[in-house]
Amino acid sequence: ARLRSEFPSTPLTLLSALADGADRLLAELALGAGMRLAVVLPMPIALYETDFDDGSRAEFHALLAQAEYVTELPVLSGVTLEDIREHGLAREQQYAQVGAYLAAHSAILIALWDGVELQKIGGTSQVVRFKLDGIPAPFAPPKSELDAPDCGPVYHIVTPRRSNPQTVSRAFVVH
Repeated sequence: ARLRSEFPSTPLTLLSALADGADRLLAELALGAGMRLAVVLPMPIALYETDFDDGSRAEFHALLAQAEYVTELPVLSGVTLEDIREHGLAREQQYAQVGAYLAAHSAILIALWDGVELQKIGGTSQVVRFKLDGIPAPFAPPKSELDAPDCGPVYHIVTPRRSNPQTVSRAFVVH
């Protein structure tokens, strides 16, 4: 609401991978506020949706149908579709690639996150680091002198996880 009031002529778009949880909550809020939705998927839809149960898959497709833009990122160099079919390092790197894409292409990164720094590849803490510190190889896109920096502001909304209700600061505070 604040961005819309300060920049009334600027069209606002939420860029999301529509992962279970916070991604979808923000997508629903953005659509409800009249924002556009652009979806960037870490892999082909058929592989990505294997991460979801039936109810989650239906929710995913309902939001996907409201997106103005949908793209699937290619698999990383040296990786095949077969390599990312099962959970493991190659699949985690695909999630890191979509996190890097979101960080690089977002004016503001909104992170609903408990603030716990984990070393998980493709996790929220890594995506926040990408936005704050820049994107390292192999996830960094090719650069030219005219490119905007790939780092910038993060709105961190401290949010407990179902699996761990402990947060680094008071829940629902915005940093």
